[in-house]
Amino acid sequence: MKNLRKRIPKALTIISIFAVALPLVLLSTRVAYAQEPRMFSDPSIIHSEETLHPGDKFTFDVKLENRQQVVTISFSLHYDPKYVNITKITPNPNNELPGGSFLIGDWFLDTGNITDILYGYLGGYWDITTAVSVVRVEVQIMNFTPSIGTVIDIYAMNCWDDPGYNFLVGDCPYDLTFYYPYETLSHTVTADSQTFTVQTRANSTVTNFNFSQTGKSITFNVTGTTGTTGWVNITIPKVLLDGEWIILIDNAPATYIKTENETDTFLYINYTHSTHAVTIIGTTVVPEYMPQVMLITLIIATIALALIKRKVYIPDNKRILSKR
Repeated sequence: MKNLRKRIPKALTIISIFAVALPLVLLSTRVAYAQEPRMFSDPSIIHSEETLHPGDKFTFDVKLENRQQVVTISFSLHYDPKYVNITKITPNPNNELPGGSFLIGDWFLDTGNITDILYGYLGGYWDITTAVSVVRVEVQIMNFTPSIGTVIDIYAMNCWDDPGYNFLVGDCPYDLTFYYPYETLSHTVTADSQTFTVQTRANSTVTNFNFSQTGKSITFNVTGTTGTTGWVNITIPKVLLDGEWIILIDNAPATYIKTENETDTFLYINYTHSTHAVTIIGTTVVPEYMPQVMLITLIIATIALALIKRKVYIPDNKRILSKR
């Protein structure tokens, strides 16, 4: 009986240890299994802000992590050539993979498909734990894209390890999303032989920009994906156009937000996207030179007035010079 009493606390202690340790063991096993191999783009999202414009280039890396004894990495890319163009693909850009061979199956410029991009290690394998850059992709911006962005799709993955197991198959869930939220344009305006710069920043495409000195107005068109929210923020030098403002969208009055500093006025206008004509009317404009005919007429009138003042007329049509 005494021995039984001694054994019970020991048994309870062992059970308690197992009760605490077993969840920890299961948790560590779960964490280990959670580290699945994956392929992804880095960065996965490009926010251009004001740094990128049509013609500029940026890069992203296609990376792989969490796989031992890797012998071949294969995938394909798709992009919209109307908005972006892939200009260069560089294998193993950071020299993180010791050795390897690189090839591209086909590159279709008209449809934006690059098929069977393959990087492999003949006669060896890579042990990959932390993420490594398999290829670096150089992208050139072809046209301004509205706020919906452009997605570069990583698909048709087929990655093999040394035992011959294809451990990644199908479409990559980590595509590159390129957001081009707004475009900044500088518009040069010439008035009275002076040059001014009016700036537009918009998530729309701004076209047909025009300044009218006689109309004291600025006009332009905005275009974007139908139904989405559009906006434009225009910076106008006060020495060019100032005063009380009237904003028209498709000839209908529109609301706006005005801010200013000592030199410029900032007008923020929003609308629902399609294609719209925007008209901005002020009340004061850079002083205009008088037309040449009016200037000559004014000079003649001034001279005539001066001559008249130097003479007086008396009865009998006799004229004498006035004394000063």
